[in-house]
Amino acid sequence: KRYNSYASRFSYSYDDIYMAEFNMGYTGSEAFEKGKKFGWFPAVSLGWSPTQYHFFRDKDFFVNYFKIRASYGVVGNDRLTWDDSVRFPYLTLIGNTGSGSWDNGTGVTETQVGSSNLRWEKAIKYNLGIDMRFFHERFDMTVDIFKDIRSGIYQQRQSVPEEMGLASLPWANVGKMKSWGADGHISYTQPLGDNDKYLVVRANYTQSLNEITNFEEDLKKYDYQSAVGYQSGINRGLIALGLFKDEADVQNSPRQEFGSYLPGDIKYKDVNGDGLVNSDDVVPLKYSDVPQIQYGFATEFNWKNWNVSILFEGASRVTYFNSGDMYRPFSGRTVGNVITDFANPANRWISREISGNPATENPNAKYPRLYYGGSNNNSQNSSFWLQDGSYLRLKNVQVSYTLKGQTLKKFGLQKAVISLIGDNLALWSNEKILDPSQGKHHGNEYPIQRVYTLQLNLSF
Repeated sequence: KRYNSYASRFSYSYDDIYMAEFNMGYTGSEAFEKGKKFGWFPAVSLGWSPTQYHFFRDKDFFVNYFKIRASYGVVGNDRLTWDDSVRFPYLTLIGNTGSGSWDNGTGVTETQVGSSNLRWEKAIKYNLGIDMRFFHERFDMTVDIFKDIRSGIYQQRQSVPEEMGLASLPWANVGKMKSWGADGHISYTQPLGDNDKYLVVRANYTQSLNEITNFEEDLKKYDYQSAVGYQSGINRGLIALGLFKDEADVQNSPRQEFGSYLPGDIKYKDVNGDGLVNSDDVVPLKYSDVPQIQYGFATEFNWKNWNVSILFEGASRVTYFNSGDMYRPFSGRTVGNVITDFANPANRWISREISGNPATENPNAKYPRLYYGGSNNNSQNSSFWLQDGSYLRLKNVQVSYTLKGQTLKKFGLQKAVISLIGDNLALWSNEKILDPSQGKHHGNEYPIQRVYTLQLNLSF
């Protein structure tokens, strides 16, 4: 790979009150054709700190430090795919087809159609932030508000008609997306006497949202099928109306085109009202499997030789589908898995002929009827299987005791610290089967472990 980059920076500060910085990048990439390899990437930032004025520093205000800052910049991307599987996209490549039309030999075709006029994908980034320390610097706070507008996103053209006979679709700078949010932290320190006695409380919060504003896609029959106007990666699926209660419910509902189904199977909404339930009724549901909100809070308490620290982490506004064999008992017939939650008869629809009780034909049961082999109807992504992935985790607790004194020095030691550490000690979540941070993998990932560690650190 080859890049050629030039960069410059100019910084200015006047008495730490007025601050300014200007950056300019000029970068070339091998990914583009001659004459289009280079792109300009400027950035500017300004800062103002009124607490640095002399009259302010001479007074005992409750605000000890305040700075407001703003920045604007442009950054670029030249990678069409994350795995770098596409290189030199402006070239048309010829290769073997693996089969011939007449002699059953090897044919020759265009394995890559060159894309002219490709350029750098660019993102304009805005940021407004404040930094504060107040009440004798016991409080320390930083807050940032940001917005990104990304344009020229690389996508393969979807509007090319099949009649053109292209072996591969050309790339173009056609996608656009915007994202915005806030990020910040705050901490409070409370002295409890001497320097070795204090309490610190900290918290951090990040929220990031995005919306696709332009997307290269084939013509859609309905507006809700388009990616435009929705979050990137939003979970899409059918809207579940519960389970079919009985045969009459099946017969009086729109026909579902996902294979055979019976009472006790999942019933879906006919969104477009055409009397059929099929892929045309797949809609955006809620969020994606990437959290929009991530947060944490921690505390540290120190009293002479003792130190205790506690850390919590959490995520919110995140969903994923409960899918795979984890939630489909006997889908592989003789090979499969039955989780305890499903084995409980109270959690699933059961025919009255089996249970002897009409109440077990519950259309609001947590799981559909038990079946042997796969059910294409029940395995569709839908709101029935959509799981809230929000959680709060007690991530780490550490209790330490520090030994010092002449006795240790006789053995050549300055100090010894004995610590008991616990990781992943507790979890609060609506998800009761899998760890919510791994839920999208449907149990096909090594579980997060609860770990206890007894540690001894010696300083010589």
